[in-house]
Amino acid sequence: MQVTSITIGSDAHKELFCRSFIETHDLKTATSARTLPMAISFSKVVKKYDKIKRPVGKDLVFSFLYQRGKVEAEARRAWSEDLVHTLDDQRVRVLHSYFTEMQGIGYWSPSDTESGVANLLTVMRLPDYEQRATAEARGVTP
Repeated sequence: MQVTSITIGSDAHKELFCRSFIETHDLKTATSARTLPMAISFSKVVKKYDKIKRPVGKDLVFSFLYQRGKVEAEARRAWSEDLVHTLDDQRVRVLHSYFTEMQGIGYWSPSDTESGVANLLTVMRLPDYEQRATAEARGVTP
């Protein structure tokens, strides 16, 4: 992973330690490790519904998406907390100031939620979904 250096203060040792943390603690890997079991479990539930010929309701899909979002958010929070622990007080204040001044982020969902749900269920129904998801979580493109 390529890490862009942001010098916060003049202490080269702290910058090196922070860079080392980022290089050895990949955020995508951390979130994938926590969400993978949940995604595989949901895929199995979808396949069970298909086996007994019951439709998978949107409420079940939205519940999965909500729970996965909560797990991802907690993984990002824990990763960020660990990163902050590698910094001294001055660098934490600079980061806090930087992120406080950023504009908000908005999330958009598909205007056609039916097709979004259908696409997700199509992926979950793939016979090799578990292998694909596991490979993707490890950073390997299937």
